[in-house]
Amino acid sequence: MLRYESDERVAFEAMRCLRLALDQFSQVVIEKLDPKLIQLTYSIASDPYQPVWVQTEALALLMSIGQGSAIKLLKHRYKKPSALGDDLFFRARSLTVMTSYQKNYQPEQLSTLLNLTLKDPSIYVRQKLAEQLTHMPTELCLAIFIQLIKDKAPQVRAIAWKTLASILKTLSNNEVPNNEVP
Repeated sequence: MLRYESDERVAFEAMRCLRLALDQFSQVVIEKLDPKLIQLTYSIASDPYQPVWVQTEALALLMSIGQGSAIKLLKHRYKKPSALGDDLFFRARSLTVMTSYQKNYQPEQLSTLLNLTLKDPSIYVRQKLAEQLTHMPTELCLAIFIQLIKDKAPQVRAIAWKTLASILKTLSNNEVPNNEVP
């Protein structure tokens, strides 16, 4: 079903169903998965000729189970974007996937990937990065915000500034009660 080609919705939903199921399992169960499943999932996620939604769902599955291969895949896709027109949609959607599964990765890995997207040639991808700011760890959020408000594209700067209110609200919700210093 993961490679079903007659209707991309079948492959997408099969991948999504598997990801949702695996989200509920412990790492012990995940470690017992057949390596062929991970190889197939990686192959789908890294194939720019696959439909974007199928690629991103495969990426979400890899990130859900904490595969280091997902980080390698994203580094490659961010450093060398495909010439195919749909690739920018994969890179943009991958930001949402990445922030959703950030708990499965080291902060340094997340930081490296997000810093690569700051250099993305697509304004659209950098705008999506700005939209994801509130879902990032505070230190990373602020560092990326500072970079985004300096972006050469006014559209990116606008989205970053528009996100500022949500960032401040998130920061204030994470404040120490009664403004006590820990």
